Amino acid sequence: MHTVQYTRPITHKHGDWVKCIKPSRVLSIKDLVPYVGKIANGRVLYGTTCTRPDRLQSLMIILEDKNGDAGMIALYNVSSVLSDSWRWCFPKGMQIGIKEPFLKRCTDSTVGIRVDNPLDIVFVTPICMRLGCGITETNLLKLKICTGNRQSRYCSPECQKLDWKDGHKHQCSPTRTVVF
Repeated sequence: MHTVQYTRPITHKHGDWVKCIKPSRVLSIKDLVPYVGKIANGRVLYGTTCTRPDRLQSLMIILEDKNGDAGMIALYNVSSVLSDSWRWCFPKGMQIGIKEPFLKRCTDSTVGIRVDNPLDIVFVTPICMRLGCGITETNLLKLKICTGNRQSRYCSPECQKLDWKDGHKHQCSPTRTVVF
């Protein structure tokens, strides 16, 4: 299986990308029907995960859109599929968007949305910014915001330190840190 490193999730910065999407470009699952076998260029599908993920060759979750319709999402090339924390990367109730969704007919004659590039996932629910962590904010766990750039969020001091070493220090003032 080919995997790529899980890229830095887009949390608050996704707002800039979303602002350029006209409301007519936001799709529901039913709106994807004419796009079977094609990429819905310039469009986005938002929804809430309504199951915990399952792992096969990809990370499989059910996504419910704003109208209450649900569909299977297959996330490929996400490094968390091979890690021990894959169950926690897309917990039930997490809100995500999928840029330019691809509705594909599966071998069992069902249809599902295939996501090959992790950059096509927009995280609406805040997520830890450390590469590969993927822990999301919940009612029980509030992520701490970096006081330097006021955008990056971390689940623990350990994740903050690892992300600092992995390059966050180049994006942030070295005198400012997350306060735990």
